[in-house]
Amino acid sequence: MRTTFGNMIFRCAVIFGIASSALAQNNVWLKLEKGDALVLLPKTAQWQPLITKNEIPRRTYLLTKELSVVKIFVATEIYEVDENSYVFIEDVIAKSRGQLVAELTRIEAEQLPNPERKNESPNAQEVGLTYGKPSQSSVGDGNIPYRKERFTAINYFIKKDRPDAALLTMKRMLTKYPSLYLDQLVVEQLFSLYERLELHGFLFDESNKLLSIIKNEEFSTVVMKWNKEAKKKLTGN
Repeated sequence: MRTTFGNMIFRCAVIFGIASSALAQNNVWLKLEKGDALVLLPKTAQWQPLITKNEIPRRTYLLTKELSVVKIFVATEIYEVDENSYVFIEDVIAKSRGQLVAELTRIEAEQLPNPERKNESPNAQEVGLTYGKPSQSSVGDGNIPYRKERFTAINYFIKKDRPDAALLTMKRMLTKYPSLYLDQLVVEQLFSLYERLELHGFLFDESNKLLSIIKNEEFSTVVMKWNKEAKKKLTGN
């Protein structure tokens, strides 16, 4: 069984291994068939209304409104995004197992301390489970932008048998807003997605980190159960 550090090295190697193919497909086509939607322009960090058909960078966000129908075209594949959803376009696109691991690793790498941002604020590096603990403040709808829309997307992907898209959407949200790790229902949904996709290494690592943080005995018991199951799958014992 690899250590947590070994897992990170392995995952980083996967990223570099597929980087060349990813660079060749930076943009996708989005088609608004009904209703209203917005895309976040990476260069200006401003929301722009989606017109009938747009060529959009795949590494940006899409926000769909009520009763909207938006389709994403990638080569010969077509993906539909549910109404009232907030998604990172890259997460919607189907991936091989290697690509999924690479994207999860990329999300995790966003937790690493960035020297260029270390003076931005006293808490600039206190994100995620690797380099900081989740805030003990309550997890309310008002604390997380588009919380409802994020979970709408996650549940839609699960319903459509897209656990990969659901996992990436959830992991991206948890990394940015780690207070959600204090929500047992959210954590169990995350762990069930890891289990469904047979990503036992990720499940073992995340449950290990959580066990060192959470104080609630009932919650700890649930996480320990997931941790033991993941360890069993990894070691065969």
